[in-house]
Amino acid sequence: MISPCMSMNRMMRRTALLLTIAVVVIFSAVVVMTSRTSKSPPPPGGREDLKAVLDRHAAAIMAQRGVVGVGITQMEDGRLAIAINVVGEEAAQTVSALYPTLEGYPVRVMITGEIEAY
Repeated sequence: MISPCMSMNRMMRRTALLLTIAVVVIFSAVVVMTSRTSKSPPPPGGREDLKAVLDRHAAAIMAQRGVVGVGITQMEDGRLAIAINVVGEEAAQTVSALYPTLEGYPVRVMITGEIEAY
């Protein structure tokens, strides 16, 4: 015959096991939901990867009307970005529409006007 102490022990162990399983399931669900609702794409690689992206696209970007330069910049939040320098507002709107991002990197369009080398 099973004593009342043994059956109480079993119940407590089962309860502890079920609670542990419930916590693990809930934690896993939260992690999965958080990763699915993240709106930002995974960050691309570092400066070398960005330079390779820029090298692949620089000629096409520079061929756009009003573009006077391309390069690498840093956003306010610290992320690296592609900088596109343009002569005016019309070029800025056109380029921004064509290049909102480039291979996962943000693009920052800046109106600089004409650039002259001295």
